[in-house]
Amino acid sequence: MNSADIEKLIGTFERSSLLSLDFKQDDVRIQLTRELAAEASSSAVPSSEIAPMAHVQAMPSADQIYVVASMGGVIYLKPSPTEEVFAALGKQVVEGQTLAMIEAMKLFNPIEAEFDCEILEILVKDGDDIERGAPIYRVKRVAYV
Repeated sequence: MNSADIEKLIGTFERSSLLSLDFKQDDVRIQLTRELAAEASSSAVPSSEIAPMAHVQAMPSADQIYVVASMGGVIYLKPSPTEEVFAALGKQVVEGQTLAMIEAMKLFNPIEAEFDCEILEILVKDGDDIERGAPIYRVKRVAYV
């Protein structure tokens, strides 16, 4: 098993809803685990305490949601330095549209909209180092785009 296979396995695990994975091939054994994400309550929760494994976290207002990083790395809000951002403030995006890219271990991992929404707030800067679970956007679910 080479490093590319290991990176692919980790990426697949990151995108899945699995809580643990025990993989063995020949003399190589890889164990991956994650903690359960805690739901945000209606009481004030600092953004630094948002559960690290969730893709979205509810805010006090039910129609406003945080889009959070599914992994740590460098976040890019634009496809390249000379292009426009993937998702601009005040714009509406459709489900599946790329909102940002996270570079981790020299791989670029897209953060995609899980539903049609409007970008209410951008909480990071292009090129920032972020941790898993860090809020990236505050969005509002919309019925149609």
